[in-house]
Amino acid sequence: LFRSLTNPEGQATEDLSAEREDFLTALDFTKLVLGYSDEQISIGGKSLGTFVSFKIFNEQKKLHKLVLLTPVCTHPQMKNNIFAENYPDLKLESRMVLLVQGNADPLCDSNHFQEFVSVRTNNFVPLVVRGNHSLGITNKDQTFNTELTAKNLDRKSTRLNSSHTDI
Repeated sequence: LFRSLTNPEGQATEDLSAEREDFLTALDFTKLVLGYSDEQISIGGKSLGTFVSFKIFNEQKKLHKLVLLTPVCTHPQMKNNIFAENYPDLKLESRMVLLVQGNADPLCDSNHFQEFVSVRTNNFVPLVVRGNHSLGITNKDQTFNTELTAKNLDRKSTRLNSSHTDI
């Protein structure tokens, strides 16, 4: 939401407070205007949005499920695993959590992703797709390949839906 509501230039606020406010506004709308209960609501975020959605999910214990699209689990400069640091107490979560990672994502190395999800219980559903941090596939000349990306994500979502009917 922050790209359209908080800052039209697309820059996140340093402490993500404006993004959090936007997220909570949308969540309140979903509850108060649309009439959904916490137990019916799944929330998620992508990249920096995973920080906001995780924090809100951690605070609002009745929300149903969490989706983390391209979580940030690798320090950009030091290249070490920062999954637990970025998502404290996620490992203790008992509600359903879907984690989606691109296999060529420089902000979430596949080894770091697998290290985190390999010791989780059945409520954690890891999904690794072919692609980068945008879950996109590029051509040899580094241009975005829309057709391959769409086919890849469609195949993965079909497979996920058939194997995890509770997601």
